[in-house]
Amino acid sequence: MTSAKRTLTDSVSNDSFGANGGLLPYNGIILVSGAYQAADPAPIEFTPVGATDLKLLIDITVISGAGATLTVTVEGWNKAASSWVPVLVSAGLVAVATTTLHVSPNMTAAANVTANATLYETMRVRPVKSGTTTTLTYSIGGNIS
Repeated sequence: MTSAKRTLTDSVSNDSFGANGGLLPYNGIILVSGAYQAADPAPIEFTPVGATDLKLLIDITVISGAGATLTVTVEGWNKAASSWVPVLVSAGLVAVATTTLHVSPNMTAAANVTANATLYETMRVRPVKSGTTTTLTYSIGGNIS
């Protein structure tokens, strides 16, 4: 499965991501939802045209299993190095809860929650599970401004 890439000014529908089926648009940014299978979903790429702030909402509604953890990484594409650069990495999320992540040059940095950073021309959100996960149901959505 390849990652999906959209410009945030594009009109996006669920049908645009038929291969994954779990990718949906929300408030101008693509999000992922569903239950994990054996493999992690493909990272979700986006182009935050004219935006300076990113806010992600991670909602875990069911999680169980020995050491079951969800970690969400926000990355920016470094053209010069042709590689992804971590901008913000959540703490390991281990319980049913809603977690908010922020990336903005206008906010004070806080470990695993807020990055004082400028958005890259191309960004991606990469959810990864670990541990023995018997059940993990989640969604990731957000806003840019």
